[in-house]
Amino acid sequence: MGTAAACLHIHCGDSSAETLRRSGVDGDVLAWSELPTDGPFPVFASSAERQRYVFDKILNVLNTGFNFGAKDDARAFFQRLRQHAIDWNYTPWKSAEFTAGEQQFEQAVAIAIATANGKQP
Repeated sequence: MGTAAACLHIHCGDSSAETLRRSGVDGDVLAWSELPTDGPFPVFASSAERQRYVFDKILNVLNTGFNFGAKDDARAFFQRLRQHAIDWNYTPWKSAEFTAGEQQFEQAVAIAIATANGKQP
């Protein structure tokens, strides 16, 4: 078993994660929300083509070599990116809104990469 500092507590929902943070338990706390639990699941979001497309975008982000200055910087980035993904998920596939959401998602990633490399976004 690892040390308390190496613990990562993952909870479904911000409320339970915040309760754990306030309890003073050692380790990092990550609130995880699956997109369908964040509200009514849009019918248009379920095509296999769309799921593959968005999954590939997210997988590319996860395979990116980010160099955040501090853990809080990484946490803030991924929380913002998570919200972009949630907002993007509620747009109709191949619509102007979908394209705009995709651009916001990609811009957030580009800014994080530029900042990590010491460049002004």
